[in-house]
Amino acid sequence: MSAACVWDVAWLPCGDLVTACADYTARVFTAKPDLAASAEAVAGFAAAVEARKQPQQAQGQDASMGGQLPAGLKMEEASVLLQPGKKDGDTKIVKEGGAGVAYSWDASRSLHCRLCLL
Repeated sequence: MSAACVWDVAWLPCGDLVTACADYTARVFTAKPDLAASAEAVAGFAAAVEARKQPQQAQGQDASMGGQLPAGLKMEEASVLLQPGKKDGDTKIVKEGGAGVAYSWDASRSLHCRLCLL
């Protein structure tokens, strides 16, 4: 797992996989030994994965963001999902069990789709 929330995934022309993550980091995964990360980088990645397993900061916020949501987003009650989104991709952060969960409005299906736990 590369982050608590992966926003997008793409295959590169060379066959590698790249992820765009909620921690503002792009990660490239490759099976090619000559392109692989150094042992130190792999150890750092393993340590970061272990750190992500620890309880998140108050209200389930992403520790890499200092416990704050990105500008323009606010934590809302689940009842906000009873209303349609304003446009396709409209994102809402909803309180669920003490954590924030991101939902995106899918206009073609007229529903909010769960994206990730923050």
